[in-house]
Amino acid sequence: MIHPASDKYLAFSVVAGEAMEQGSVLRFTDLNDGTGRMQAFIANATADVSEFGTFMAYYISPDSQDTEFTGAPQSTTFTLNTDTGISGGTHTIASGTEIAAIGGAKVALVRMDRNSLYLTPTTLVSYTPGLNLKLHTSGRICLDANDDLDVLTAKVIENDGATIVVLLA
Repeated sequence: MIHPASDKYLAFSVVAGEAMEQGSVLRFTDLNDGTGRMQAFIANATADVSEFGTFMAYYISPDSQDTEFTGAPQSTTFTLNTDTGISGGTHTIASGTEIAAIGGAKVALVRMDRNSLYLTPTTLVSYTPGLNLKLHTSGRICLDANDDLDVLTAKVIENDGATIVVLLA
């Protein structure tokens, strides 16, 4: 999972041009449907990272927001429906889904868990503050040792053990 870690980020609506996962680094093209909207694809080449900075796929499915009310009528007692939506882990995004692209060079702070990183590391110990992160052809942010595209995408700002906060490049 990823989500904004501050109120300083750019976000705009795009259409997923292919199946992807939340946190995928994006490249953009015209949707070509006459609306002027853009579609997003997984960035898998050095030139795919925009001069405007790294942008990531962000989508919270409506069913992940389902609630099941367990209290009496007009009660505020409820539990989240864990049978639908993401409930943690990697969240896939179907092609054609309208999503948000969040990012922006040296502006956006994003909190990421291990499921949004390349190779889904078992721990985040290697992701120390100040560390530069690169891009893998899978479209996922990765350690420099795992990159196959020498493109700076983010810098680790904070690591609480369960998540990291990165400043997108």
